[in-house]
Amino acid sequence: MLCMKKHYLIVLFFQVLITYTYSQVGIGTTNPQSQLDIRASNQISPSPTDGILIPKIDVFPLSNPTEAQDGMLVYVTGNGTINKGFYYWNNSLSSWTSIKGAEKINDLMDGKSDNDGSENGSSVFIGLGAGINDDSSDNQNTGIGFEAMGSNTSGFDNVAAGYRSLFNNTTGSFNVANGFYAMFSNVSGVRNTASGYRSLYSNTSGSKNIGIGYQTLFDNISGNNNVAIGYNSQYVTTVSEGNVSIGSNALYHSGGNYNTVIGTDALTVSNVGDYNIAVGYSAMYSNTSGNNNIAIGSNALNSNTMGSNNVATGFMALNSNTNGNNNV
Repeated sequence: MLCMKKHYLIVLFFQVLITYTYSQVGIGTTNPQSQLDIRASNQISPSPTDGILIPKIDVFPLSNPTEAQDGMLVYVTGNGTINKGFYYWNNSLSSWTSIKGAEKINDLMDGKSDNDGSENGSSVFIGLGAGINDDSSDNQNTGIGFEAMGSNTSGFDNVAAGYRSLFNNTTGSFNVANGFYAMFSNVSGVRNTASGYRSLYSNTSGSKNIGIGYQTLFDNISGNNNVAIGYNSQYVTTVSEGNVSIGSNALYHSGGNYNTVIGTDALTVSNVGDYNIAVGYSAMYSNTSGNNNIAIGSNALNSNTMGSNNVATGFMALNSNTNGNNNV
């Protein structure tokens, strides 16, 4: 009889053990839906004490947790030097990680701002490598995009938006570069505006230029006070000054100064002439060294190469003139 009782107790023990091992725990419910299921006293109208209190700490432990505690959660009270909030142990990084998210740009992996990011003169950079060499003074720059303004040190009041826009800029100021590689090579040029794919790409020290469109003023290095609007407008300009071109390929090869060009392919061929005005498709297309000419109309003065002081108005006006001067 005693032996049977002993066997019965052993069987009962293992049944309880198995039940305990595979059971789910419910608090506030008799039908738990997970290993630990905690219910509020009233889901619709909960009480102030419905919730879970995570262990509170003022500082992190002197000794780091181990892999066994990976994901362990604590609540920092803020009474110490650590910011208040929930933290978990990230064993792969060997650090306590906040789960509250980023509060400042500096908290972002690809974000950066001067000092603490709260000063009126702070720069703001968003993008991997953007503004990475900035000297953190209050220079009021804005760089958005991969390595935008990546080389900038002390240049101020610049805006760069686009992949590697204003990448090489170090001391240049008051520039606006918008687009893929816009003003990529600029080092010290000031007061330039570039908007478009590789607009003002080669500019290093040129100032007060405006390029709007695909590769406008692409080769400009040190030219100043130029305005180029349109696909490849003033593409080969390097050191020219005071030119205005509007239109696809307008003033494409420019070495001259103070020319005004409006129209597709107008004044397109290698041009070192100065003070010319060309308005219309292919107007003064072939001009190389002619000066002080006025051509208004499609193909007007189209063949002119060296002629100067000519005025041609109308479709194909003076189209055959090559080096004649003082014609009207």
